[in-house]
Amino acid sequence: GRGPGCTGPCAWQKPTKSVRRTEVEIKNDRFDAVILESTRPYAIHALEAVIASGWNVHPPVFVCCWEDYSDLKLLIDTGNKFGAKALFKRELLKGVNIPNLYPCPFSSVIPEDWPLYVGLTHKYDACLVVGNTNADRQKYVDTLNAVKEKYNVYAGSDTQGVRLDQFAFWEVLSRSKVSLSTRGWGNDTLRYWEVPSVRSMLLTQRLDIQLPHPFVDGQTCAEFSDPQEMIRKLEYFLTNDGELQRVTQAGYDHLLAYHTARKRAEYVLEIVGR
Repeated sequence: GRGPGCTGPCAWQKPTKSVRRTEVEIKNDRFDAVILESTRPYAIHALEAVIASGWNVHPPVFVCCWEDYSDLKLLIDTGNKFGAKALFKRELLKGVNIPNLYPCPFSSVIPEDWPLYVGLTHKYDACLVVGNTNADRQKYVDTLNAVKEKYNVYAGSDTQGVRLDQFAFWEVLSRSKVSLSTRGWGNDTLRYWEVPSVRSMLLTQRLDIQLPHPFVDGQTCAEFSDPQEMIRKLEYFLTNDGELQRVTQAGYDHLLAYHTARKRAEYVLEIVGR
């Protein structure tokens, strides 16, 4: 069921094989590796049940943690339980360096699955539409709304009654020259990847996590640490169209090269195959 931080089901979620069919295929050596997609009890218990029922082979196990928190204990304990060859962590803090532990943040499905949302005609100078899952978010919404007389902005939060479904949200991003991204429950948010994937310029709060092939401030995105810096950078790019176009295009190209859903899967499989 829905819980804190749960925003699903999302537009791209699709039915998969039954658990029973997957269990049978694992036990009969149909796979070269087993990737445990969660450290939540249901996933751990499912793999324990497969092992307890007597599988014929023991393919290498890899464990992922997609939670919003940065604590590593459960991930490491789960990896040790199954003798995992490598671990993947979404919220892997900068400075953490543990052998066979890799950052694995979200990615974007838009360019591959929903290309009609890429590069729509601009209607807004900037946008920020959020659920209030972080104390800073409303502060940034209010800061953006404060420049409405100067710029055409679309800004609001769920506590203010501003709610968009998945497709309406993507359309607002794509119709904005600059789209802002701020932390939510965790550092990593879907919008961070969705913004450049629709060819809007990513103006993002600085993150404290490791990213494979990160976006670079001033090259493929613009970063800020407080509302004042956010407005300074927003105004710089909105008054320097050449720079805006350069960073927007570079961010889009970088996203396509490294951060679509397919590219994220290739990243994981490359590590699995080592």
